Amino acid sequence: MKKKIGIIIQARLGSKRFPNKIIKKIDKKTILEFLINRLKKIKFTNNIIIATSNKKNDKKIIEIAKKNNIDYYCGSENDVLDRYFCCAKKFNLTDIIRITSDCPFSDPMLINKMYIKYSTSNFDYFSNVIKPTFPDGLDVEFFNFKTLKKTWELAKTLYEREHVTNLMIKNNNIKKFNYKNKYDLSSERITLDTPEDLIQIKKFYFSFKKSEQINYLTINKKYLDMKKKINKRL
Repeated sequence: MKKKIGIIIQARLGSKRFPNKIIKKIDKKTILEFLINRLKKIKFTNNIIIATSNKKNDKKIIEIAKKNNIDYYCGSENDVLDRYFCCAKKFNLTDIIRITSDCPFSDPMLINKMYIKYSTSNFDYFSNVIKPTFPDGLDVEFFNFKTLKKTWELAKTLYEREHVTNLMIKNNNIKKFNYKNKYDLSSERITLDTPEDLIQIKKFYFSFKKSEQINYLTINKKYLDMKKKINKRL
């Protein structure tokens, strides 16, 4: 069976802490569009799909998908596992890369590098989040459709249905691999949960001369340099 790898971006506007956060803007682009443009630079697939909810308010997300010429799927707002399963099934995906829309700096370089190892292994679930070492906001998860289907069948609790990969990580029968950063920067964050995060994300973005310069290596360097400066002051 020929592989069909798809990137599924989990997106909705009904965040309780920060509603409409992914349509806030960085440098004249919405957070979601900024993320899409970065993911389009991935070399091994051009299958990018937004999995959103069937809520009326999330039609704005569909408009962004259409504007950027990418596919979309509308499903359950709270049963995100079902949304992922139905989305992957609709588009006949054999392998899925899970990205959340509140991580605008998701890195094509890191995803490409992880894919090389994932594609030459026999792991069912492959990610950098089992034991995090990358800054929060560079999360990447790979899994095959068989594993997604098994998880969809086994998950019973509201928590397991809302958090797509929770059961994959806990299930000892699923072959897993944790991809590590050279440095443990898991205490750092470049993700969007609050209005304060948006301010920091904009500062972070404008600290680089070009958006193309933002990758996990330059992010590592920036945080390590910051740590050195703090240590000198101490």
